[in-house]
Amino acid sequence: MKDDKGEMIIEASIVFPLVLIIYGILMFLVLLMYQRITLTTVANNTVSCVSANYGFSDKDPFMSFINKEQLNNRSVLYREIFGTTDKLDLPIERQAEWFGYYLLSKNCLLKKDGVKIKAKVDIKQGKTMQKDLIVTMTESYHIPLVSMLGINDKVEFRVTACAECVDPISYINAVDFLWEQVEKITETPEIKLVRQMIDYIKK
Repeated sequence: MKDDKGEMIIEASIVFPLVLIIYGILMFLVLLMYQRITLTTVANNTVSCVSANYGFSDKDPFMSFINKEQLNNRSVLYREIFGTTDKLDLPIERQAEWFGYYLLSKNCLLKKDGVKIKAKVDIKQGKTMQKDLIVTMTESYHIPLVSMLGINDKVEFRVTACAECVDPISYINAVDFLWEQVEKITETPEIKLVRQMIDYIKK
């Protein structure tokens, strides 16, 4: 009877490492998918939290709170459009980039080759009085052992998230401005005359 133990050992010594390598690559791909989902979630959380701080760069994105003194700073009407960009847009862009890096560092299972976060406040498409916070995040990873198969061993994920910049001061200013205009119009002689005529007819 032929003894095949030696051949089986040789075959196992070849097949077993290959199985481990393939298994390791598959597990790494699963982790990559997790990082891809995490990147999307972090981008969405970043824009939703930071966009609510527009006009109040001293607020932290974790727990936003506006005090009464901050709401009293209402000197510029539609300040998100006519205000100073350095005081409104740039601080929020820097805060979004910092917050994005922070969240990514707390949700990382794999070592990254590179991370890049770019935040931009821009006028919303199709509207002139509304701004959006746009955050683009890019991550790159190196997949081990894949290059031996002749495949590119670098993978890059890029996601973009967008949210409207919420500025309660601008809303308050706009409402006050409209109310002041209504009061001015109602106090004109013509409107007063119309009111007197209506009151006379009612009698």
